[in-house]
Amino acid sequence: MRERDAAQKELDTNRRTLAKLSLRLDTMSAKSVSNGKPGASVELSASDPTVIRHINNLQEQIYAERETNKRLKGA
Repeated sequence: MRERDAAQKELDTNRRTLAKLSLRLDTMSAKSVSNGKPGASVELSASDPTVIRHINNLQEQIYAERETNKRLKGA
């Protein structure tokens, strides 16, 4: 039961993170170019894999720090 609750919390956290990242991506895609028209969409498949890997690593670090903070607050 405890494991299920922990997995559900992690899933909820991942959903919130995904929603935030989607909003950020939409914002970046809609930034105006100098002529005032919306900018081109960001094509992630053409992105530098090193940058994507770095972003993923940073997200994992953030998650780990949040979990550490939760444990410390409970102590």
